[in-house]
Amino acid sequence: MPSYAGVDNSGMLRSGARAGSLIVWIGGPITAGGGAGSDAARMSTLASAQLGLTEKNYASVTAKVSDGLVTRCYAARDDKSYDHAQVAYVVLAGGLEDPVSALSAVIYKSKDAVNECHKAFPNARIVWAASPGSLAGMDDAKLADTSTVTAAILGQARATDSLAINLRTVLGVDTSLQATGILP
Repeated sequence: MPSYAGVDNSGMLRSGARAGSLIVWIGGPITAGGGAGSDAARMSTLASAQLGLTEKNYASVTAKVSDGLVTRCYAARDDKSYDHAQVAYVVLAGGLEDPVSALSAVIYKSKDAVNECHKAFPNARIVWAASPGSLAGMDDAKLADTSTVTAAILGQARATDSLAINLRTVLGVDTSLQATGILP
């Protein structure tokens, strides 16, 4: 495992790690590899390797939290090619593509996705990685809308005892500081 901040500590990224050797990723276009040059360069693959876990990716380029994410949870649940008890983490990732007009669907489907993953992977820690992707090129209205959608997802994540990560803060809100194509 590579060093972090110049310190070679192979256990650092997995401190407090759960039993299991697999990580399941469920999400939309960014989790599917949108903006990455290859599957090997996508966010989920890089993070899985850093954590020393085997990736199972069920993302779809058309999935949004409000429409399609729960269906991807079913795909993960129905895949019997591996032992679901060996899944340490399930990462739900999405939200940047969801319009604020779909806010009510985002709220209840965020919760539904977590519930489905708890049933399918009872030993796994559920992680909600809200709003992965680039904010570059968004106008002020769209930035405000993504803030609202992200807050709704994170609220549901906390309400369902999921680890809530705001990926919008990884990129920040100042689009002048972002390079096109840089994704979390």
